[in-house]
Amino acid sequence: MTPEKKQRITVHIQPDTIRKMDRTIEDKDFSNRNELICEAVNFYVEYLNATDLDKYISKTLLTKNKKMLERLEGRICKQLFRLAVEISISAHVSASRACIPPENFEKIRERCIADVQKSLGTVYYDSIYGFQHYLDKQED
Repeated sequence: MTPEKKQRITVHIQPDTIRKMDRTIEDKDFSNRNELICEAVNFYVEYLNATDLDKYISKTLLTKNKKMLERLEGRICKQLFRLAVEISISAHVSASRACIPPENFEKIRERCIADVQKSLGTVYYDSIYGFQHYLDKQED
């Protein structure tokens, strides 16, 4: 199926409107005025012909929200990856320096799970350090 051939028409547009169009072309990455005008006309005609305005607006907002969520998802994934790398570094450094009997790992894991659940994921190194050194003094 071949695309329909475009038809050339003449329109008269106020200079202020043309300036707004040109700013929008730059801001929204349209390739030219023609693309912007076609998109705007299609949007407005669909808006005018919508039998249920709420459904049309919802569809438009849904599309916009979907794009926003996709960008957010990408940012969150990058941050989670970065955090996983940092955690791996910490794990390797502490494992290379610590002399922990293997049977204590499960106790440590349980303590860490309890800490994260209690603090809703906000765990500070200084509080862990204090806890660990308090335990060290208890054992002495």
